[in-house]
Amino acid sequence: MSRSPKLYFQRWAAVWIALSCANAIAGAKLPAFPENPQAHDLEKVAEGVYAFISPIGVTPLVSGNSLVVIGDDSVLVVDTGQFPSLARAEIAKIRELTSLPVRYVVTTHWHPDHWVGNEQFVRAFPGISIIATANTRALAQSHGSQFVSTEYADKILDSIDKALARGTHGDGRRLLPSELPYLEMAKIQFRGFGKDLTGAKLIYPNVVFSDGMDIYLGKRLVQIRFLGRGNTGGDAVVFVPDAKVLAAGDLVVNPFPYGSGSFYSEWSSTLQKLLALDARVIVPGHGSVERDDAYVKRLIKLLGSLQDQVAAAIKEDLSLEDTQKRVTLADAMQEFCGGQEFKELCQNSFQFNFVQPAVARTYKEQKEGPLATED
Repeated sequence: MSRSPKLYFQRWAAVWIALSCANAIAGAKLPAFPENPQAHDLEKVAEGVYAFISPIGVTPLVSGNSLVVIGDDSVLVVDTGQFPSLARAEIAKIRELTSLPVRYVVTTHWHPDHWVGNEQFVRAFPGISIIATANTRALAQSHGSQFVSTEYADKILDSIDKALARGTHGDGRRLLPSELPYLEMAKIQFRGFGKDLTGAKLIYPNVVFSDGMDIYLGKRLVQIRFLGRGNTGGDAVVFVPDAKVLAAGDLVVNPFPYGSGSFYSEWSSTLQKLLALDARVIVPGHGSVERDDAYVKRLIKLLGSLQDQVAAAIKEDLSLEDTQKRVTLADAMQEFCGGQEFKELCQNSFQFNFVQPAVARTYKEQKEGPLATED
């Protein structure tokens, strides 16, 4: 599986955002940029359990949430984010919380915004174990390096400059005036991205598991599980039984799901298994902490509707192109994004980061059976 820089940019950002109007956005409040450590919130979710919550994931670059579990003799961290500077800031916060060493890092899946910070944790805590599924380790190794290269950032910046100069997208569609502020925001982020991220050394998981493993932080048990494919082929979740806290990775993302390269025929079943853990607190891969299961049930409903609508289109022998025209999930878009502060950004990210890849891969799954890869 290969992903071009352009496709990866679209994966995380919904590159071509249609906002209300250029003049309004130019003077409007914009979402916080996740590479700024000051933009992250530290939230205590249970005794000895803390979440680093990244800004809402609707900007051109994002970074995943992190979870910190403090035991009697050591600490476990779930996901280390995309930016080395951010990982260093998190390490400093952890040292304010406890003098115990971080001995374990769990990488929930292969997308770089969840694990490029590994290097900083290895530097700070020599001998640390980095745990993931075999799928996550393999894809991190085969695909990770392209996203921390100077060439990657340069290609993104070059493509933006050319689009602005032409006034069109690569496929010839005219750039809307409302897209210009978003592209300028992307340029700012990718310039910063180049400075921080291109010097990162990628550290891959050195411990892999199949179905699950248990870690004891002294007396405190942490359960690491693979419940099935969903957002990726190797999604790990981390459950702290005594606190009833669950780190879900990108199986759960709010305010809207990400879905490029996902396994839609299996995702609902995986979420049902997640619900069976009976967590009181769910820390998603991106977005705010969930303190009940309502949002996960909304995701399950969305995935079910997607399956049903695509199946109906196939029954009518519609082509993929016609199916994509029909299955817009417009009602769900309003449900997920209607009340958000950055409504337009959310709606367009929902369209590009979920609906488009979701319909295409669901169509392929229902035509061909279970998919083997994430491309």
